[in-house]
Amino acid sequence: MADTWRGGTEEEAPEVGSGLRGVAGGGWEWGGAVVGERGGPPDALVVEARYGAGEPSETQRALHARHTLIRRLLDDPVVYRDELTPAQAAYAASLTGRRLLRRAAEEAGFVLEERAEGFLLVDPDGIATDSRFPDDGGHAKVAALLMLDLLVTSGPVSAARLDEEAAELLRRFPQWAKAYQSDGGGPRLAADALEVLVRFGLARRTGDRVAALPAAARYRVDRAAVQEEC
Repeated sequence: MADTWRGGTEEEAPEVGSGLRGVAGGGWEWGGAVVGERGGPPDALVVEARYGAGEPSETQRALHARHTLIRRLLDDPVVYRDELTPAQAAYAASLTGRRLLRRAAEEAGFVLEERAEGFLLVDPDGIATDSRFPDDGGHAKVAALLMLDLLVTSGPVSAARLDEEAAELLRRFPQWAKAYQSDGGGPRLAADALEVLVRFGLARRTGDRVAALPAAARYRVDRAAVQEEC
């Protein structure tokens, strides 16, 4: 794909790759046909020919399922089976799919962890990881780990219960998390901690109830060690 853009007149329209070029006045041209408008992705980039158009073959459907599933595994901390499309779920359950998913993970430097509920990629060296959990680098992540322990051991709880737990944590350790040591600090800490858990695919909020997701069972808290650190 070309690294540079050329813009201006129609003769100097930007070119991207082979066959796709900007058309003066808006839109994009692919093989002589204008397929999109400026301000949105060109249709030719959104719908790839290798995945078929209209009536894709079984091979093309399998290819699309493999690519989209691997992309999700690389992008998301956890991928649950109940979140997969029927095509992705069928591919992941096939012998060929499982073998190629594991090979793709190994080639990328990850370890594929497969459970009954879903998949996740473990990054042993932390090279491709931009955010870690557990991680004592932030107060919200420390609180998130403690709240996750509560969710795993006690089952779904109300959001108000998490607010109370966070407030109690701040009361017990007044020299910790100074940014939250003020009026309303407990609910703010609970909200930030819950955001961490949701982002890492470890908890889900439905209405006023918060429940741990299956991947949460991977984590166990040594409360004595946490208390010493706090």
